[in-house]
Amino acid sequence: MISQRLAAGDPGNAQWQHDLFLSDTMIAAVLKDEGKLDAALSVYRDCLTIAERLTKAHPGDSSWQDALRFSINQIDFPSCGFVVARAFALALEAVEQAISLAPDIIWFYINRAQALMFLDRTDEARALYLQYRGQKNVEGQKSWEVVILEDFAEFRKVGLARPLMDEIEKQFAEGG
Repeated sequence: MISQRLAAGDPGNAQWQHDLFLSDTMIAAVLKDEGKLDAALSVYRDCLTIAERLTKAHPGDSSWQDALRFSINQIDFPSCGFVVARAFALALEAVEQAISLAPDIIWFYINRAQALMFLDRTDEARALYLQYRGQKNVEGQKSWEVVILEDFAEFRKVGLARPLMDEIEKQFAEGG
């Protein structure tokens, strides 16, 4: 790809790096939509590398700060797809990378709990599911509990279930 060669030839050229970032972001989105989650994650990681490099080189440029935040979010997005595809270890790997970069984004911990649950690391998953109870506006206007319960319903639709799901639902219903 021409943009890759240009960007590689001059990593200090912010415009070429920006162009590569944008084209890679679109490629990754298409790959994700096609269910090619491994490939999408790889390209999103390339975008993250570009955004990290240019954020350091241009610390006052808010557009690169935005690109970095966007890239971190994109690293996590395939994790739900990995869970549905039953690639639980890849889901955990993706979300843990996102958490390492932005530990303050609470909804990442939902995805981590899901991956842990399906990897049969039940105690760790339970602790996470219960840790953030009562958090508001975790995903838009939705609370922590609502997001988790909706995810559980979606998992069941695709034949994924664990006893921990019933336990967490019961605790949320009881307020305990």
